[in-house]
Amino acid sequence: MAHQSKLELIIKNLRKKIFFKKELLKFDNTDKWIFENSIMHVSKKFFQIYGYSVKSNFPNKTSYDQPLISQNEVGYLVIFKATTKKGSFFLLQLKAEPGNKNIIQLSPTIQATKSNYTRVHKGKKTHFIEYTKKFKDFLLNTNQPEQGSRYLNKSNKNMIIKTKKIKTLPKNFVWVSKDEIEKLSKINNLLNMDTISILSCYLKKIKSNYSINSYSNIEKKYLNFKKKYKIEIKKKSLSNLNQWTYNNSIIADNKKKFFKIQSYKIKTNFREINQWSQPLVSDHKKALNVLFVKKIKNMSNYLCQITLEPGYNIPKYTNTIMLKNYENVKYVKKFALENKINLKQKLLEVISSDEGGRFNNNKSNNFVYEVDNTDILERQNYIWISYNQMLELLKKKLLTIELRNLFGTFNIKNLK
Repeated sequence: MAHQSKLELIIKNLRKKIFFKKELLKFDNTDKWIFENSIMHVSKKFFQIYGYSVKSNFPNKTSYDQPLISQNEVGYLVIFKATTKKGSFFLLQLKAEPGNKNIIQLSPTIQATKSNYTRVHKGKKTHFIEYTKKFKDFLLNTNQPEQGSRYLNKSNKNMIIKTKKIKTLPKNFVWVSKDEIEKLSKINNLLNMDTISILSCYLKKIKSNYSINSYSNIEKKYLNFKKKYKIEIKKKSLSNLNQWTYNNSIIADNKKKFFKIQSYKIKTNFREINQWSQPLVSDHKKALNVLFVKKIKNMSNYLCQITLEPGYNIPKYTNTIMLKNYENVKYVKKFALENKINLKQKLLEVISSDEGGRFNNNKSNNFVYEVDNTDILERQNYIWISYNQMLELLKKKLLTIELRNLFGTFNIKNLK
């Protein structure tokens, strides 16, 4: 496709022109950041990181310590949509972030925290921010939760705004058709997690929708889980976290189940400012996200689990398998064998990246499998949810970002 190759050429040429250098720093050499009992910017804007002790009875009685990112600001994640005689187009940004695996990812038209668009960093104005005031043009406007294992009660505004096809664009913005988005979503580490999150909220319902469970059954299982399982968190000093190392160079859990925090000096020719320092959060290994699908009367139902994470104050639905720092993909077959599940065929395999503004080179192996025989799991905290039911739960903000993104990638052909 000519336009597709043109887009690939734009990305390739832009990568050649971009200068992006990252250098590890000692915490006490990090400009404008304070590393003590917590981590924060001197302005008290952007984000903070605090330590917490966590107690839960899910799935068994457990207690552990971990940091969580606190960001009270609701960020703007906005994609512009234009409809022409040739079809629908979405305006994406070729955005470079310090923690991006491949420097550039296709990001939303606007991806900015309040600290960014109010220019606390004294940088350039956020492109197109004025469009967020035109309420009559909103096609989508929903707050959705971020990662519950990393953030504390964090949500971002996921929006789609109707515009004309703006012709004069900054060099790093590009209009992408629906068909192109479907192709791009299958390329490793290209569409960033925020882009997919928005698009997953903008899928159309399907007319014939066979549901294994009624919506009331799904609600009942959720309420029973909520009644039975609890999670409590209590703030504590980062320097006192059990089973964590904290020195002048790193904060990391000793068993490598969580993540590490390090500080970097960043230089670039492609951002609002060309040099700054900041902490970044890095996983120890890739994550593993797997969604099981059962097709009945040619309709897809998805096996989701109800889970509790320290960053959420209520349970959420997530993937059949959601494991951080667990990149051994052979686990899928082991999991299926243990639970007497027949893996019929693999329907999707793609690697995705967390956004690189907070996270450093964090990646996930993502799979969708068609399966049958899940009796063992259905007696636990797992339940089949149909396509249309997933859209209803999404409206209620009950899907983790991991599930939204995997479900959204798999069903991207159903974009409105």
